[in-house]
Amino acid sequence: MGFVFRHRAVVVVSVVAWGAANAALFRHAQDLYAARDAKEVVQLARGAGACINFNGALILVPMMRRLLTRARGARPVRALPLDYAAGFHRLVGNAMFAFALLHTGAYLVNYAADPTVTVAGELLSTVPGLSGVSLLVVFTVMWVFSRAGVRRRCRFELFSRTHVLYVGWLVLALVHAVSFWKWVGVPLVGFSVEQALRIARRANRVEVIGADTLCSHVTRLEISRPRGFRHRAGDYLLLRIPEVARRQWHPFTVSSAPERDRLTVHVRALGDWTTALGRLVEQRPAGRPGAPLLAWVDGPYRAPAADVLESRHAVLIAGGIGVTAFTSVLESLTLGASSGAGPPTPLESVDFFWLNRDGEPFGWFAELLSSLRDVDLTMAVHLFTTGGCGATAHPGTNLVSRLGPAAGEQPGVTVSRVQTRAGRPDWERELGDIAARYASERVEVYFCGPAGLGRTLRGVCVGLGMPFRQERF
Repeated sequence: MGFVFRHRAVVVVSVVAWGAANAALFRHAQDLYAARDAKEVVQLARGAGACINFNGALILVPMMRRLLTRARGARPVRALPLDYAAGFHRLVGNAMFAFALLHTGAYLVNYAADPTVTVAGELLSTVPGLSGVSLLVVFTVMWVFSRAGVRRRCRFELFSRTHVLYVGWLVLALVHAVSFWKWVGVPLVGFSVEQALRIARRANRVEVIGADTLCSHVTRLEISRPRGFRHRAGDYLLLRIPEVARRQWHPFTVSSAPERDRLTVHVRALGDWTTALGRLVEQRPAGRPGAPLLAWVDGPYRAPAADVLESRHAVLIAGGIGVTAFTSVLESLTLGASSGAGPPTPLESVDFFWLNRDGEPFGWFAELLSSLRDVDLTMAVHLFTTGGCGATAHPGTNLVSRLGPAAGEQPGVTVSRVQTRAGRPDWERELGDIAARYASERVEVYFCGPAGLGRTLRGVCVGLGMPFRQERF
C-alpha cells in the first residue's frame, strides 16, 4: 500500500509543483511590471509571457526519448512519473496555448485602449507584434491538428506535418522574447543532440522480410534487426515505411523476444497509416521476388513492460492488441525454459489476463500461449471473451486444451491454471484474490489496452495497494 501512495504522491506533487511554478512566475512578472506602473492588462500579458518562457523550455523534455529510456534504467530516477511523459507534454502544450491566448488578448485590449497607437500598426509594423502574430498562427495550427480526434481518426498525416512547425515556433519565440534563450537554451541543446543521434541511428534501412495479415485487422511484420539494435523484453521502437508514408514515424512494441535474430511487430488497423499498411501487405507481401519492402527503425526505447522481469510477482493485463506489450516478455521466458538458461530475473509468478471481444485474436500468439506450460515459474493464464457467451465458440479459444501439462506429466512448477471465460472480469475479485495469495509480498500490475479499462484498473489497484503501470505512447 505504501508504494501505491508514494507513487500517486509523486504524480500529484509533480503536477502541483509545476502549477506552483507557473503561479509564482506569473505573479513575479505581474509585480515587476506593477512596480513600473504598467497597466493591469500589461501585467497580465507579462505574467502569461513568463509562463510561456518556462513551459516553452519544459515541453521539450518529455519528448527526449533516449533520455527517458536511460532514466527508466536508473533506480534513483524511477520515482519520477516517467510513464506520464507524453501526457505531461500534452498538458504543458495546452497550458502554453492558454497562456498565449491570454498574452495576446491582454495586449490587444491594451492597444485598443490607447488612442496614440493602432492595433494593426502595433501588430504588423513592429518586430514584437509581427513575430507575436506569427507565433499565435503557428501555435494555433499545431494545437488544432494535435487534438486526439485528428491524431487517431484517420488524419495522422495532418498532425505529423503540422507538428514539425515547432521548429518555426522556437525560432519565432527567440525573436519575439529576448529573454527566451535563457529558459530554452539548455533543453534546446539537449533536444538537438538527441535529435541528431536519432537521425544518425535512423540512417540504416532494413528490409521487411516477412509480412502477413491476421484476423481482426492486424498486420504482422518481421523485420531484419538493424545493426547495433539491442532491446529488452517490453521495449518499443518507432517505425517508418516510406511506401506507406514518407515522413511518418509510429511507435510499436517489439513483440519478439530479444533472443530472436529478427524483430516482429503486430499492427492493428486503427487509423489511416495502419490501415494503409494492411492494404499494402495484402497487395504486395514482403519477400516477393523483386519487390522488397523497406523500413527504417528508430529505437529501442524503454516502456513500463520492460520492468516485468524485475518484478517478483507480476500481473499482466492486455486488452486486444495491447497484448504485444507482454509477448516479448513471455517469449523470452519460454525461450529460456527451452534452452535451460532463462533470462536473469527474480520473477516467480505471473498472472496473465488477455481480453478480446471474441476468441479469434487468441490465434495471433497460439504457439506462444501453448508453450507457456514449459515456463519454470508459477503462471496462470486468463483468457476472456467480452462479446458474450457465443464468442467463446470461436476456434481460437480451443487452444486452451494445448496450454496445460501433457497427459501423465507431473511438473513441479508449471502453468497452474488456465481459464477461458465469457464476459468481463470482476477486477476487484480477480485482483483481490491475487493480492490475498501474496498478502505479505509486493504484486505489480502492468496494463496495456483501452484507456477506459486502464482507469478502472487503476482505481482497483489503488484500493488494493497494488502498484499499477500503464503502457503509454
